[in-house]
Amino acid sequence: MEAPLDLLRLPRDPVALLAPPSGAVEVVVTDVAGRRVPLSGTANLSWIAPPDVDGLSATLHATAPVRDGRARFGAVLPGAAPLRARVVAVDGRTTPWVTATGPSGPGETVVLRVPLPVARR
Repeated sequence: MEAPLDLLRLPRDPVALLAPPSGAVEVVVTDVAGRRVPLSGTANLSWIAPPDVDGLSATLHATAPVRDGRARFGAVLPGAAPLRARVVAVDGRTTPWVTATGPSGPGETVVLRVPLPVARR
C-alpha cells in the first residue's frame, strides 16, 4: 500500500508505519566445539523474500553489529529462504557462509551458528 506524504504539509498526528508480522534471525559465532565466541564485528545476512501479491520476489541483504559473539536481525518475513549468514570479525577473521531456513511463522527466532575458523600461527 502506498500513501502520499507532503513534506511541506505534514500531518499534526504521528504517522504509523506498520510492518507485517515477522520473525527474527540471531547469528551466533562459535568455535569448533560449538561454544559462543565473544567477539565484535559485522554480520551479513541475505535471503530471498517470499513472493509479494504480484508473485515477485527479491534477494535482500542486511548487516548488523556483532557484540559478544551475537547479532540479531528483526523483521525477517516468515518463509524467507534460503538464509545465508556470515560474520567478519574486527580482527579480519571471516566465518564461512552458513545456509539455513528462515522463520516459519511470526514471532519465531531462528538461531544460525557460524563457526569461526581457527587462527593459524
